[in-house]
Amino acid sequence: MERHVKISDGSDVGVCRRQAAHLAIGLGFDEIGVGEVAILATELVENVVKHAGGIGEMIIRRIADENDRVGMEIECTDSGPGLDASVALRDGYSSTGTLGLGLGAVVRLADSWEMGSVSEQVGTRVIARKWSRSVPARGGGCSGKDKPPVQVGARSRACPGMAVNGDAYVIRLLSNTRAFVAVIDGLGHGLDAGEASAVGRAYAEANADMPLPELFEQVHGAMRHTRGAVMGAASIDFAQGTLAFLGVGNIEALLFYEGKRTALVSLGGIVGHHMRRLRPFSYDWGVGATLLMCSDGIRSRWKEKLDSGLLDAHPESIAEVILSGYARQTDDATVVGIRQIRSAE
Repeated sequence: MERHVKISDGSDVGVCRRQAAHLAIGLGFDEIGVGEVAILATELVENVVKHAGGIGEMIIRRIADENDRVGMEIECTDSGPGLDASVALRDGYSSTGTLGLGLGAVVRLADSWEMGSVSEQVGTRVIARKWSRSVPARGGGCSGKDKPPVQVGARSRACPGMAVNGDAYVIRLLSNTRAFVAVIDGLGHGLDAGEASAVGRAYAEANADMPLPELFEQVHGAMRHTRGAVMGAASIDFAQGTLAFLGVGNIEALLFYEGKRTALVSLGGIVGHHMRRLRPFSYDWGVGATLLMCSDGIRSRWKEKLDSGLLDAHPESIAEVILSGYARQTDDATVVGIRQIRSAE
């Protein structure tokens, strides 16, 4: 199974992205995997457009290994002047005055990749491979005595009838005293929304230990070639007893702590297109504190139905109840929850 798509100008970026995503769907990739394949195709083809005058070809093909694992390979070739791989794969590099984020994203998202010359004189060939698999929630690698004193849970699903989820989320347990949580909602739904949210998730996950304003600037720059997204992110310091929250757009976030229910403040704007002056807000946090974050695919009345019995449940159960009871049938929907259950050591 192999498809060839000629690249002649910038309008072919969307064509190639959709061809790659459709093949991924046919191969059984999950929603997150389809979104990541779409990003890989977009970044590789944009590299041809930016650095080789838009003349090249994308080849996408089914691959398998000795264990019958199925995946796909995206190969892009061009007849441009060639690139120095050691330089071009660094974020921030650009020979055309652009942000230079593309090939760095390829390295992070691909399971394996290759880069070389088409001939001794000119041209570049970049190959990225992605395997189909279920992608677990990002929860870091802490265990044993280093396990953070929290419970986490999340539920997310695509708009009914859509193969790609336009929402994404990140849960990073950075240490036994710090955690990062984010919800990213690509505008609209479907493949283009999934591309935007997948870009946001990749950059948020990679830079979760950054101060929130700097993180949002990173995601904002990476999302410029997409339709954009709204995003809410929380950085929690268990030892200091603080939660910093920064939201752009309509991500709903509620903090429950010491008998109080606090709606966290979000700012207007669209990440990737226009943002106001970024201002994080600080809140108290401690043992028993629970944070719930929802995309706008969850109807707002979920907040009215929460009772003490449900709030005492594990965040995984809370997320399941909210998603099953209040998700809109016309949009992607995501719920993420985190609770501190003991003191940080």
